[in-house]
Amino acid sequence: MMFVEAAVWAKAQGRDLLQELDGIYRKHGLYLEKLGNLEMPGAEGAKQIARAVASYQGQPPKEWGGRKVVGVQDYEKGCHRDVDGKEIPKERMLIFDLGEGFRVAVRASGTEPKMKVYFFGKRKVGENEDLAKAKKELAAELERLWDWTRQDVEKRKD
Repeated sequence: MMFVEAAVWAKAQGRDLLQELDGIYRKHGLYLEKLGNLEMPGAEGAKQIARAVASYQGQPPKEWGGRKVVGVQDYEKGCHRDVDGKEIPKERMLIFDLGEGFRVAVRASGTEPKMKVYFFGKRKVGENEDLAKAKKELAAELERLWDWTRQDVEKRKD
């Protein structure tokens, strides 16, 4: 229902929903996410996943795919709260802050033989900038981070 109301409101303003979304990007920035899965099946795979995640905990990289790591949050240690102030349950997950709106989260899947890596990117978009081009550039940056991550995990898992 809310989607229909948003469409009606946008139409009353002389725009469609995509134009409205583009306006939000220009005002607040373009955000994009990417999920990377590294499958490591079997008992040996479970050990490799555990070693890789432990390596990120014990020896976090100072740089991630050419971007300086400016902070690390370890959700297995300390107390972390959500936006409502509720405590987040402890989990073996790390979030690396790469600055300028870029972050990478690393964790072992709880249900599959996979190591999951989540990439988050943000980019400011100028008033007259080509949004399609900006989206492609941001997606390409997340893809470069994913390529670097696959190579880095290979070094850490054994």
